[in-house]
Amino acid sequence: MIRNGAHVLKEVLHDIRKGQKPERYRLSAPFSHVPLGPGMMNVFAGPTGVGKTALVMQLVSDVLANNSGVSAFVANVEMDPKQLTRRMMASASGIAGTKIDGNDLTKAEKATLMQAAKGLQPVASRITFWDGEFSLSAMVGDIEATDPKILVIDYVQRLTVGTDETKGDEERTRLNDLMNKLREFAKRGVCVIILAAVSRQKGSRGSNYEGLGLASMRGSSELEYATDNVFIMEARKEGTNIIDLKHEKNRSGPLKTVALKFHGETYGFVSADILTSGMGKAGSTTGKPIGSKSVRAKKGLVTNGQAPNPK
Repeated sequence: MIRNGAHVLKEVLHDIRKGQKPERYRLSAPFSHVPLGPGMMNVFAGPTGVGKTALVMQLVSDVLANNSGVSAFVANVEMDPKQLTRRMMASASGIAGTKIDGNDLTKAEKATLMQAAKGLQPVASRITFWDGEFSLSAMVGDIEATDPKILVIDYVQRLTVGTDETKGDEERTRLNDLMNKLREFAKRGVCVIILAAVSRQKGSRGSNYEGLGLASMRGSSELEYATDNVFIMEARKEGTNIIDLKHEKNRSGPLKTVALKFHGETYGFVSADILTSGMGKAGSTTGKPIGSKSVRAKKGLVTNGQAPNPK
């Protein structure tokens, strides 16, 4: 398909005259700075256990709660739909996920869960979970049939192209093929959210997950070049619940690093009250996972792209 440059210019000028802005989904704090919208491809990368799935499910729930008519298709290789739903209920109710998983609940907690489920119903009804073979060829028919506005792939290094995939294909080639196919969905107006693994970094103190960046993502450089935004999740110190959400690539805006606090028991993120900025304005934000109490924001320290240690 080819398009004449003069015709494209005419369309751009028309949009400018009409004040037409790119469509973006509304999000609540602490994710109001995250650009999500039709036709975008965003990557969220980080080490195992940092909370990638929890963060993206919170994002998806927030989008559906704040934007009518938006639906999501979620494909997760590690957790089945019931596990993901129990996590959503933990976030919505504030009850520990381990208690929900083990059905170790008091009468009062069960009543709280039932109430939380009522609030989740409008969101849950617009989520389609994939519960089959984790290959793109197996799920493509159902993706097209459900026509979602958001497609979540969790995570891309475990996704195969299809049954005709040649055994022994290099990881880079396989990921290139996958990204090309996922880009086709984006061209049709789907917001594609891709979760990706990262590699340990070698440093003076050995191999760890400190100093993660775009080059840390495992596999193809297509994860960097073919996407609109790349977010890297990095713990301040391994084993802590303060997570830096680093906006490492942004095609259409400034780069920010937002510090989040991860409540692992209820799988929710809130603001850690410190916002660092490599570009653009800096400030502080507040946020809350679904159903939790608001966290009061305090003014934080700002450095040039480096996150200071919290007091």
